[in-house]
Order: sequence, then C-alpha cells, then structure tokens
Amino acid sequence: MAVADFGRLSAITRTNILPGVSDAIVQDSPALTRFMNKSKRESGGLTLNKIVRYKNSTQGGGYAGLETLTAALQTTRTQAQFDWRQVYEPIALSNIEIAKNGGEEKVADLIALDMEDAKLSLQEKFGGYIYSDGSGDSNKVPEGLVNAVDDGEIRRCH
Repeated sequence: MAVADFGRLSAITRTNILPGVSDAIVQDSPALTRFMNKSKRESGGLTLNKIVRYKNSTQGGGYAGLETLTAALQTTRTQAQFDWRQVYEPIALSNIEIAKNGGEEKVADLIALDMEDAKLSLQEKFGGYIYSDGSGDSNKVPEGLVNAVDDGEIRRCH
C-alpha cells in the first residue's frame, strides 16, 4: 500500500486548495462579494471600532447676499464597537478513507472533495449570517445586517 506524505499534502492543500476555497466562498455569493469588495483588513485590537455616520446634517442650505450663516456643531457620527468573531468548517479524514484512497494523488483528490463540501457549507452559513443578529452559537457567529442597519435604537454591538 502506498503511504501518503502528509507534510507534502498539507503544503499542497495550504498552497493550492485553501486560497481557492476562501475566494470561492465569497465569489459564488453576490452579497458576500459586495461586502468583501468594500472590506479592509483590520490592524487588530480587542474590539473592532468603526466611526459610523448615522444621520445627515441639518445645517447649511441656501442664502442670499450677506445673510448671517449658521455654523453650529452637530453630531452626525458615532463609534460602533464589534467583538471579533471566527467561523470554521471541519475537514476530517478517517484512516479507512486514507487507506482506501492510497497514494498522495488519491488522498489529495479526497481532500479536494472535502474542501468543496466545506466551501458550500461555509457559503450557506455566511449567507445566513448576513441576515442575522450574531446571536447564534452563543453569540460567536458574525453579526449581520440586523445589527448594522439603524433601527433607531442605541446599543453596543455584541
């Protein structure tokens, strides 16, 4: 029986398969593509802090000649704070699957199939997260539009 070199398989998976799965999760979903195209990599910190514009200014407008203009300060922004969230999809191979798919190429094909399944599962999960409030899995999943869209309530995002 051929024995697979898992160090090489891990390198192949991380180099060739994982980046494609990550891209495919986003690219196959129009909503995720739209959100991710506008995303920026965060530099870190205990929480994600974003300045959010929540209303238009009521200052300004038309004037004529030398009229007195108003220049009052008006608050139109606030800081939103979000906790970091992580998502995973396990990929597990049993020893019997490895034995039945002997050889590095066969095991790599098996990993590619499992990665495709993981991609589809993550797409489904992220599709749901977009429309959620982040309360799933004991408040561990990403917060969605429910918390991102202003409903007139002032609250700290979880």
